[in-house]
Amino acid sequence: MVARAMCEDFDFRGVLGASFFCSGAGDVGQNDVRLIIPTVAFQLAHRVEGFMNFLCREMDRQGVPAPHTLDTQGQLSRLLLAPLEKARPSRESRRIPLVIVLDGLDHCSDNNAVEEFMHTVSLNVDRIASLGLRLLFTTRVTDRSRFLSNTQYSFFDLNEALPQSSNWQRGQARNQVADVTNPTAFQGGV
Repeated sequence: MVARAMCEDFDFRGVLGASFFCSGAGDVGQNDVRLIIPTVAFQLAHRVEGFMNFLCREMDRQGVPAPHTLDTQGQLSRLLLAPLEKARPSRESRRIPLVIVLDGLDHCSDNNAVEEFMHTVSLNVDRIASLGLRLLFTTRVTDRSRFLSNTQYSFFDLNEALPQSSNWQRGQARNQVADVTNPTAFQGGV
């Protein structure tokens, strides 16, 4: 609920790049971490000028059969990073980063795939940030060690910070987290 409200706010401000909401409610594909990057690439293709052309060229050049069959690093490199690097000249005038919201990784069915995803993202965090993207993960974390393999993650726990909060207080917390679009925020991290 908080992540959806944040996405609406980011979209209103023109900084939402993409979103993916994992669900354990039996929604087909929404609990498969291998579909996150292809979905994000699809959404960015409709929001970032030039991205779609470079994405199509990259897929043709590499002969990508089905994006979800690539490993996580292959997906990240071929479907996001390479096309964004090529689309960069048309985006250089944009100083405010785009935010990609990923919600509910705890609902994904394959814990090993989630760990591989988080590890791959952490290895590429500087490159992702240099391309004007910020990643915002919202999840119920029952085992933080699964997400803490890299010191570039930080946690803001709404339940601990606002145990008996009102809607206004949650809105204030959302404003604090929304500072993720500040170009100087999270230097060296996403």
